[in-house]
Amino acid sequence: MALKPCLDCGRITTGSRCPPCRRASPYQQHSWRQLSMLVVKRDGACVRCGSTYYLAAHHITPRNEGGPDHPSNLEALCASCHGRLEARQRRVS
Repeated sequence: MALKPCLDCGRITTGSRCPPCRRASPYQQHSWRQLSMLVVKRDGACVRCGSTYYLAAHHITPRNEGGPDHPSNLEALCASCHGRLEARQRRVS
């Protein structure tokens, strides 16, 4: 693998983020994982396509736009729908 700078801190790493920055991600914290599991259990399936595989919580209003980590701002999406939505949002911004 090629070495490159971490996107967060600039340390040289083999991935997009170095291990300390990956651990610091809010999505790796126990509280986020608990909240994500609660939302997935509440919704039971992807709110876009109805799939029950590879579900995760998605922010309706993104964090970087002030969206809170609260169940009312989260919905369950499958990996496919989540990827499509994120790609569309990146193209728009």
